[in-house]
Amino acid sequence: MARTNRRRLTETVMLARKKRLQWASMRLTVALLMVMVMVTAKWLIGQRFEQVQWRVEAPALLKKHIEESMQNMQASGLWGARPAAVRDYLRQQVRDIDQLEVSRTLPGSLRIVATARQFTALWESPEGLVMLVDAEGRPFRSLERGEQVDLPFLRVDRAHLKAAVALIKGMQATQAPWLAALSEVFADLDGWRLNLSAGQQWLIPFGEESLQYVKNITELLQQEGWNRGIWRIDARQARRWFIRPAASQGVT
Repeated sequence: MARTNRRRLTETVMLARKKRLQWASMRLTVALLMVMVMVTAKWLIGQRFEQVQWRVEAPALLKKHIEESMQNMQASGLWGARPAAVRDYLRQQVRDIDQLEVSRTLPGSLRIVATARQFTALWESPEGLVMLVDAEGRPFRSLERGEQVDLPFLRVDRAHLKAAVALIKGMQATQAPWLAALSEVFADLDGWRLNLSAGQQWLIPFGEESLQYVKNITELLQQEGWNRGIWRIDARQARRWFIRPAASQGVT
C-alpha cells in the first residue's frame, strides 16, 4: 500500500511539473510572437513614413511627371521606400511610361529608370474619348485638355487598331514623307482608305501586301508626269488601278 501511494504521489508530481513546463513554453512562445509582431509593425511604420530620396533617369517631360508623382506619393504617406510599391504606383499615375525599372540603391534611396511610350496615332473610343495609341496599337490614355499632337487619326474599330498601327509604322520606316502628310486612316469593307493632306486619298487592300502597295504607289508618283499632281488612287484591284486628280471625279 505504501509503495502504491508513493507511486501515485510521484506521478502527481511529474504531471504537475509537466504542466508547469508546458505553461512556461506557451508563455515563451506568446512572448516571442509579441516581439515579432512589434518588430514587424515598427518596420512597416518605418517603411510608411520613411523619407525617400530618388533619382529619375527618363526623357525630360516624362521625368517631370514622375517627379511630381513621387512627391505626391511622399506627401500621402504611402510606402515610398518599397521598389515594387513605387513601380505599381507610377504605372497607375504616369500612363506615358513604357519601360520602368525601380531599384533600391541605398537605404531610403531609389533609382528610377523609365522610357516613354511612342505616340503613334489618335483613336476615338466607343465612349467618345480621343485616345493616344502607342506603337503596339494599344490605347493607353485620353488626350488631355489643351494637349496638341500631330498624329494621324485612326477612324477604325478596335479590331483594326493593331493592323492600322502596323501600317503606319511601316510607312514611317520606308515612306516617311507620305506619313508626314497622312491625316486619317479608315478601315472600309475592302481595304484601307488613307486621307493625306491637300485632299489626296489612297485606297489600298488589307493584308501583308499593303505596305508593298504603298511602296509601288510612291515609286509611281515619283515618276515624271505624276510627281506634280495631287491624286486620288484606288489600288484595291491588283491588276487595275484607278488614278484621278484629287480635285476632280474623272478617271485617268
